[in-house]
Order: sequence, then C-alpha cells, then structure tokens
Amino acid sequence: NDLDGLSFSYNNLGITHEKLGNYDSALYYANKAYAIDKAEGNTYSIAIDLNNLGEVYLDLNQLDLAIAYFDSSLAIKYELNNTIGIAHTSGRLAFIYQQKGEFRKALDYADDALRLAMTNGNKDKEMTLHLLKADISEAEGDHINALAHHRAYSRIKDEIYDRDKALMAADLATKYQSEKKQAENDLLKAKNEQQAALIQRRELLTIAAVVGVLLLAILATVLYRAYQQKTKSNAQLKLQKEELTRVNHTKDKFFGIIAHDLRGPLTALQGISGLLTHTIIKGDYEKLNKIAGQVEKSALQVNTLLDNLLQWALHQSGNISYRPEKLNLKDIIDESLGYFNDMAAAKGITIFNEVQNGLLITADKESMATVIRNLINNGIKFTPQGGQIHLSAVVASHHVKINIKDTGLGMAPEKLHEIFQLRSMSSGQGTENESGTGLGLILVKDFIKMNHGSLEVSSTPNVGSTFSVIVPAA
Repeated sequence: NDLDGLSFSYNNLGITHEKLGNYDSALYYANKAYAIDKAEGNTYSIAIDLNNLGEVYLDLNQLDLAIAYFDSSLAIKYELNNTIGIAHTSGRLAFIYQQKGEFRKALDYADDALRLAMTNGNKDKEMTLHLLKADISEAEGDHINALAHHRAYSRIKDEIYDRDKALMAADLATKYQSEKKQAENDLLKAKNEQQAALIQRRELLTIAAVVGVLLLAILATVLYRAYQQKTKSNAQLKLQKEELTRVNHTKDKFFGIIAHDLRGPLTALQGISGLLTHTIIKGDYEKLNKIAGQVEKSALQVNTLLDNLLQWALHQSGNISYRPEKLNLKDIIDESLGYFNDMAAAKGITIFNEVQNGLLITADKESMATVIRNLINNGIKFTPQGGQIHLSAVVASHHVKINIKDTGLGMAPEKLHEIFQLRSMSSGQGTENESGTGLGLILVKDFIKMNHGSLEVSSTPNVGSTFSVIVPAA
C-alpha cells in the first residue's frame, strides 16, 4: 500500500510504453498515476503526471489535447515556482504551437522558457530554445531574428564545446603531471638505492684494508676472509639488483593495470555526473534508474580492484596474518554471496549454494573469504545473461574440495596457465565488457597456498569453467 511508490512505478511504466510506441498502455499507466496523486493531493507529482500525459498526446499528434495537459501542468508549476519545470513545459508548448503554425504563441512560450533557462544557467536548454526560435522566426519570414537566434545557438554550442574541451584538457594535464611526478620519484628512489649499495661496498673495502694493515702478521688469513666477504657482497648486490629489477618490472605492469582498470569506471562516473542535472530537469526517471545502475556497476568495479590491491600489497609486504581456525564453509559462502546478489541479478545469473551446513574446514577466515569472493566474481564476469553458477563441496580423505562451476565462456587449454600471471594489460573482457586486472586470481592462488591447500582448474570453451579449491578439513 505504498501509494507514492505505486505512482512512481506507474509513471515509469507509462514512460516506457510511450518510448515503445504502445500509446494506449502509456495513457493507461499515466492516468493511474494521476488518479493516485490527485487522491493524495500531491501537487508536485500531479504536475509531472499531466506533463507525461501531454507527451503521449503529442506523440499521437493530438495537439489540442497535448496543449490542454501541458497548460494544466504549467499552471501548477507556476504555483510551485518550479522554474526548471516551467522552462521545460513552456518549451514543449512552444514546439506544439510551432507545429500548429501559431507562431506568435510559440514565440511567447519560447521566450518564457529561454528566460528561465538563462536564469538557471542551463546552457543545453538555452541552445535548444534558440534553435527553436530561429525556426519559428524563419517560418514567420522574420529572417533577421531567425539569423540572430541561429547565431546565438551556434555561439552557445561553441561555448559548450569549448567548455567540454577545456575540462578534458585540464584532466589530461593533471594525469600527465601525476604520472610524470611518479616517474621522477621512481628514478630518484632507484638512484638512492644504487648510491647506498655503492657506499656499503666502499665501507666493506675500507674495513678490509684497515684490517689488512693492523693484522699484517696474518695477512694470508685476512686476505682470504676479505676475498670471501667481497664475493658474498657482490653476490648480495647482484641478488638485490635482480630483485629490484623484478620489483620495478612488476610495479610498472601493476601501475599500467591500475591506470587501465580505474580509468574506465572513473571516466564513466565523471561522464554520468554531467548527465544527472540534465536528466533531472527532463524528469526522465527511466534514464535516472539506468544511470544509478551504471554508477553502482562502476563503483563495484573500483571497490573490487582496490580491495584486491590492498590484499595483494599486504601479502607482498608480509604484513598479512595467517590465523587458522575451524570454519563453517556454508557460512563463508553465504556471506560472500551477499556481495554479488545485485551483480548476478543484473545479468540474470542464478547462483546455487549446494554446500551442506556444518561442513567444517581449517583455514584463515579472511583469506578464505577473499578466495571465495574472487572466484564467484570471476564466474559472474565470464557467464552470459541467464547463466548459472553452482557452488558445491565434497570431503575427500582429510581435505574438503570446494567446486565453483559456471556456464560461462570457458577457456582453451593453452590459456589456463596465463590466468595466474600478472600482465601489463587487464584480463579478458567479461560477457558485458566487464574489465579486470587478473589480480584476483593471483590472490586466490597465493591465499590457497598460505592455507596449505591446492587449486585445480578445468575449462571448456563455450561450456564453462570449474575452479576447485582443496583445503584441509577440520
């Protein structure tokens, strides 16, 4: 009995049917929303309902009915001093009167809409209205005003283009400076480490020389020991250099991965934010719902990447703890599935948790939860619309074998060995172009090893994949 929610849903259904060309259904749902809002006395919503009914009749080319509904909506918006709504509805009336050939009325409404659009700073609306007024003036034979409004339209269009271009240039400049600063820091760090190694070597040689002078009597012994020390130091320096090269190489690939996978969702969020004001002004709630889904999807991608990045950094630094305990496997899986309900529903994927309650394993809770989450996320990513993911477990000897099986894209045998390697580019695209770093599967392999377990993978192209995690039973 949520009347506000019913009205909102009826309006969305009406707008959807209008866009599909189902005008009878569109009118049916718009009138149901109007009936609820009228009974509730919700003036603001009534204005929206009337506006939506006007849009349907405009699509049906029943212009007089469309005008009646738009006029009623406009009157309420004037009472509420809803300047954004007044500008929108006045613009629609101007368009209708232009279609009817009543150019003077069309210009009056267009003037009101343009004035409010300029007051609200809505450049996009202002540009559209100048173009409309140019068309009306040309139809009237007023070529001077038609030219003036068309020039205003072109000027504002150029301003919007210049604004967007300036924002893009500023963003690129910021990214360039950040990357340049990071490169300078990396170079300075490498030079400092090289200098420190050189100083250490010089100190060792100095000590060897002093010892040689003081212990001249046992020169042979001292020289032998100095030779051993020098050989050891050189070997250590070589190992350090090789390790530094490996770390720098990994770091470069890692930064490339982060830049690639963060840029997509963050650019999406930046672009979406610019659409919100325009969409709210239009009252396009269907589009707002779609934008909300895009924001949630982008935020989930960024959150998953940062969570895996933190776990990987802790593991690489040796700061992650290993605290084995008895764990109920079904509880861990149920908790992990809670993160992906919306993500799976968006793709129509059904997840079956077939693990029996009370099945105990011995493992570190946090790292084991990370393993399960990443494998579920991987399954959803590579499973198409309407697919399935099955989670099951069997006890074998003193171990428990956990199977995560999907009906996804699958992999060729030669690709299996690559999925646990950090690469300079992101991992394969998902069924709906989801991106990823491949870092999640690296964490899975490392954490399973930390829990004294093993991992098996089987996959068939266009059939699906099965990841089997084998860990000690409690």
